Amino acid sequence: MSRRGLILFAAVSIIWGVPYLFIRIAVESVSPAFVAWSRVTIGAAVLLPLAVHRGSLRGLWPRRGWLVAFAALEMALPFFLIAWGERYVASSLAAILVASLPIIVAALSLRFDPGERPTGPRLFGLALGIVGVVLLVGIDLAGEVPELVGALSILTATCCYAGGSLIVKRQLSALPALGPVAAALALSSLMLMPSGVWLRPKRIPSTDALVSIGVLGVICSAVALLLY
Repeated sequence: MSRRGLILFAAVSIIWGVPYLFIRIAVESVSPAFVAWSRVTIGAAVLLPLAVHRGSLRGLWPRRGWLVAFAALEMALPFFLIAWGERYVASSLAAILVASLPIIVAALSLRFDPGERPTGPRLFGLALGIVGVVLLVGIDLAGEVPELVGALSILTATCCYAGGSLIVKRQLSALPALGPVAAALALSSLMLMPSGVWLRPKRIPSTDALVSIGVLGVICSAVALLLY
């Protein structure tokens, strides 16, 4: 990996390590659907003008099907599922569950990416990681049904992230980053708009919730996805 790649990897790791606290704060005042919709809408508002100015949206039409799939798997579905799940589980557990992403990507690679199939020690590590996640969920939640459902929601979101990662690698990696990310955020906003508008808050949310949504949209969505 190049030095630039290492720096970007570190930056994304730091930025994507903090959104779960902000999500937890936001869903205490507004619905998960509104949090997810606001997040992608703010992200699109930040990146779309830049993408248009740079001409980065050209050439996306032939990949439109994959772009829609990427928007759904990497943004619309997981952003809602994580926000919904964090109504029932702690932000720390949510972060740990999402951190199982490499394990799930490796598992999906067994079927969809032969070049990355784990073998030998890597396959043993994959199995050990899966067992660890299962034990973590079982011990931390102690059989509480709402918390278990919340954890499964977040694990489902992580599976969506894994699918989105494979789409990026196999179908979108040749394109400049800004165009697909900006377009996918806009598509995600359209996907989430019906539920977001329907479940919008009846009064102005708390200052903490508004700040959290702003951070999620600008830093944890627009900036982080661009770096990713």
